[in-house]
Amino acid sequence: MIVYGIDVGITGAIAVTLDGVLLEVADIPAHVTSAGTVKRQVDPAGLAEIVRGWRARFGPDAEMAVIERVASRPGQGSAQTFSLGHSMGAVQGALAALGVPTKLVAPQTWKRSYGLGKDKSQSQAEASRLFPGKAGHWALVKHHNRAEAVLLAAYGWEVLA
Repeated sequence: MIVYGIDVGITGAIAVTLDGVLLEVADIPAHVTSAGTVKRQVDPAGLAEIVRGWRARFGPDAEMAVIERVASRPGQGSAQTFSLGHSMGAVQGALAALGVPTKLVAPQTWKRSYGLGKDKSQSQAEASRLFPGKAGHWALVKHHNRAEAVLLAAYGWEVLA
């Protein structure tokens, strides 16, 4: 089974696993916009292109996407909240158009299963532990969002598949 793990946001990432084996990680594509205070938005067509490419390379198989359920936080401005909501909608829309079933998982839920807290470096260390070598190259070199996408895909395979 193919499981995509998605850490939503304009700096988010998407990971793909096949039967629990990490295959690849990519940044969520975003494009520049001139709309108000939000300068960049998730590019749903770009995300769909990544998924189509992975489908072509890794073969047809049952698939599922595990998306981190995002929510606004106290003190977050309206532009940030709108941007996060737009990102979530763009990701869900792209996957729905491709016919990929999705499951939303709260950060507290999947992080608890790995014994993680709010410290992003913990996610990087756990991704590296679960996928030595590959996670170190893809998830850790760039940023914690890649590590969290990797862990969301692993959670999907281990718990939800």
